[in-house]
Amino acid sequence: MIRIAAVVEGYGDVNAVPALIARTGELLGLPIIAPNPIRAGEWKSIRATGVFERYLELAYRRGWDRILVLLDLEDLCSATEGGDALARVTSWAADRHVIVHVVFFVREYESIFLACIDDIVGGDTPVVANPEAFRDAKGQLKKLTGRRYKETQDQEAYSKIIRLDILVKRSRSYRKLVKDLSGMSYEQIDAAF
Repeated sequence: MIRIAAVVEGYGDVNAVPALIARTGELLGLPIIAPNPIRAGEWKSIRATGVFERYLELAYRRGWDRILVLLDLEDLCSATEGGDALARVTSWAADRHVIVHVVFFVREYESIFLACIDDIVGGDTPVVANPEAFRDAKGQLKKLTGRRYKETQDQEAYSKIIRLDILVKRSRSYRKLVKDLSGMSYEQIDAAF
């Protein structure tokens, strides 16, 4: 069993991310769990000097197999922020023996639900083109489902019903998560799914 110490953003993520990670493990044939994530707040806040490293240290002290930082990126550039986070992780992990993955959801976690809106709404719901382009994914979910999106309830429920084999084709952020957890290249992921 691979135990992951996850660092997440909000209250909804605390339940949704373990569900997504466990289901991703099943998809990949890997026994992965991420119980009791550490809620850290927004990347904009924790990227401050020393703050990010404190959360890494807190996760590291759990003594688990890996650390996964899984946060929304909002309007920040994934290439810039990803490069900065990787450099900081490399520096922090220099004298520690732990694998650390940083995965940013472009815009919001909820973009993965837009990518698989047909699983949530059902029927002949059209696929949302470029779901990671929406700044207000929660608002788009409200429009498409016809009801208010409740993060602490819906995020976990939707994470449990979306088809991950389809999501890996529709979401760059999720593909990055699959790449990091599996060790596969993007070409191998394309071939597998």
